Amino acid sequence: MIPLAHSTQRLSGFIPDLPTPFDDRGEIDTYASAEVADAISGWADEYLAAAQ
Repeated sequence: MIPLAHSTQRLSGFIPDLPTPFDDRGEIDTYASAEVADAISGWADEYLAAAQ
């Protein structure tokens, strides 16, 4: 088990919630989901690089 002091040091920053897009039939819109993933991929790469 990881001691509490060490486990909280790894928790910094935040991860925003991402909306799940649905189509008119109430099913997950895979095209829109891919668009959301593409939109945040550049931001995520920059964020992870800065965290190292």
